[in-house]
Amino acid sequence: MIRLKHLLTEAAPLSTDKNFRKQVKKWEGPGPVDANNNHLAYDDKNPKVAVKPGVKILGKLTIGYGTTDTVLPTLKAGMKISPSYAETLLTLGINQHEADARRLIPKYDSYPTYVREAILNARYRGDLGTDTIKLINAGKWSKVSAEYLNHKNYTDPGSMSGVVVRMKANAIAFDTYAAKLKSKKTTTKVATSTTPVKGQTLYPLKTNTDPVNIRHMPTVNNGWMNNIEASVSYPTLIGTLDFSQKGADGYIWYHVKMSDAVRKLDSNAPYYGWVRSNVVANHK
Repeated sequence: MIRLKHLLTEAAPLSTDKNFRKQVKKWEGPGPVDANNNHLAYDDKNPKVAVKPGVKILGKLTIGYGTTDTVLPTLKAGMKISPSYAETLLTLGINQHEADARRLIPKYDSYPTYVREAILNARYRGDLGTDTIKLINAGKWSKVSAEYLNHKNYTDPGSMSGVVVRMKANAIAFDTYAAKLKSKKTTTKVATSTTPVKGQTLYPLKTNTDPVNIRHMPTVNNGWMNNIEASVSYPTLIGTLDFSQKGADGYIWYHVKMSDAVRKLDSNAPYYGWVRSNVVANHK
């Protein structure tokens, strides 16, 4: 009975989320592949070159989309795996790290999808430190991102510049959640014809010459899959406003629950996204 209750309260596994899988594959990369697209084992210190048996491993022996011997105990230099097996190992890896996240963070399943993605992305990369976990568990979200970025992979990445972008994307997710929690404590503003409030519908401006991009994070491009989840043109309903916050670019961004119309345009689109306030309106 206890286990059944736990299963009923668990969020859907992120290994089944096409968008999250796409993001992990983008960040991790496929590693070296042969002419038949088989994935070859490599040293993560030199991820573009297959490692041969007998060669000293300077970093971590890896294959496919970031799979190590934690997931594949038989991994060895010179190994190759099929594309389909690489996908299977990706699923196993995500599931393993998500199980760890649930164990380390008891409220993990209660968080919005974008927060769980950031936690799991950080866990997958190995840069979710114990102090960051303590702050999450204590509910001190306003301090989480700064502590998370206080990590050698961010402060001294060496040649791993992509890691900085990846960690910054996670930090933005943590800050976004902190801002949402803070917004719940503030008084709701009175709606005007130009200022949307929680629950109001949002549409692209009729005068827009380009589609409105719905983004994963409140910034134009942070390296996260080009940060675009979907693109919508007038008069398609974007969705309903959840909350707003000021972005690093100085603009106000709206966190929006996407409409069914958007999800019909792109079945892989998540349920929530960000739009910049200067390209939308709360009326057609």
